[in-house]
Amino acid sequence: METITINGKTHLIHSLHDDAVVFQTEDGELYTEHFSVNELRCKCAKCMKQKPHKMQPEALAKMEGIRFRMNRAFSPTSAYRCAEHPEEAKKVKKGKEPGQHNKGVAMDIPVYGGAQRYQVVQEAIKAGARGIGVANSFVHIDWREGEPMSWKY
Repeated sequence: METITINGKTHLIHSLHDDAVVFQTEDGELYTEHFSVNELRCKCAKCMKQKPHKMQPEALAKMEGIRFRMNRAFSPTSAYRCAEHPEEAKKVKKGKEPGQHNKGVAMDIPVYGGAQRYQVVQEAIKAGARGIGVANSFVHIDWREGEPMSWKY
């Protein structure tokens, strides 16, 4: 596996994408220049950011590209979620499969106002997002399989 040294720290390169470089820790967890392993892990009470995440490299690269094009720092309010995360568990209880966060292809991006919300949606569409959910304080973006969807919270 190739490596690159940035600011004196060596990073393993997992994959190169049009939008970004995806790095890999020695334990196999993925991260990018702007999204740390800790930010990508499940935040539920059972995991408490201690269990490895399962974010998919293509989705992570696309999110890095969105962040770069927006030229705005943000920390996802939610990225990977384990199957026991309350939001994912609700879906299973209703007889559905866990959602896109559990599949490692979704991220919720915080927004502050309509202009930022619009910009996130616009960039998500440019990046080929197939699921976009809009709330007052965040935008959900995912790269699901099947029919594209949009919804409001």
